[in-house]
Amino acid sequence: MSQLNFDEQFALQVEPETKAAACLQKKPTVSKPRAIVTDHYNEFIKEFNSIAPYHNRFEVFRDFIHVAAIALENRILKLPELEKEYFKIIGRYEKKDVEKFCCLLSHVSLGLQRELCDFLGKIFMSLNLGNSNMGQFFTPFEVSEMMAKMIIRNPQPKIEQSGYISVSDPAVGSGGMVIASAKALLEYGFDPSKHMLAICTDIDWVAARMCYVQLSLLGIPAIVNVGNSLTLTVSRIMYTADYYLQYQRLATSQ
Repeated sequence: MSQLNFDEQFALQVEPETKAAACLQKKPTVSKPRAIVTDHYNEFIKEFNSIAPYHNRFEVFRDFIHVAAIALENRILKLPELEKEYFKIIGRYEKKDVEKFCCLLSHVSLGLQRELCDFLGKIFMSLNLGNSNMGQFFTPFEVSEMMAKMIIRNPQPKIEQSGYISVSDPAVGSGGMVIASAKALLEYGFDPSKHMLAICTDIDWVAARMCYVQLSLLGIPAIVNVGNSLTLTVSRIMYTADYYLQYQRLATSQ
């Protein structure tokens, strides 16, 4: 499946094969060591701003999130309709810009590995992409952390009884509150990938997919709904890979 290739995106960059003529040089050229990227937040913004100047910034971000979510979801489902949707989106972009989408996803993944946070939510707000008509504002992660620590206290009895705790967010945004809850659970010594189930809903499909991408990369079992929590209508349901991995155990524990 020709999508955002995870093997390619995280592969070490290898220098091109040395030509025979170069080997005959008395003083072969020595490549400079590659810089190790640690500031994935600023590198993401820098890369993002260089992508597809022929589209507005919200369209580019929306399409990146959409294809990233499809790439993650279709690793499990392998649905032709999702692949068709993927190719329809990238058909709007030049090849070099599609390749840059892979770099963006790398920065998201590595940024989350470096620090457990709402990486995409911070990016989204920094780029001023929020919908003011919808009152769209993602809670600063520090506030989410404080709230999570107030809510999740001594989870051990619940985990011993049911095997996991469930976290529900009816207006999940990019998943900041869920990620903060996972961080709080980790501080108690429990692995969120085994002892947590997140049920997430957002009316905005871009926000819901941002949440799906981050929870998928973090290995959190989650059900992510695109829908209205007030009317209880859902137009799309996405399950993270770790939800499928833990489904049997979660189902028997309920």
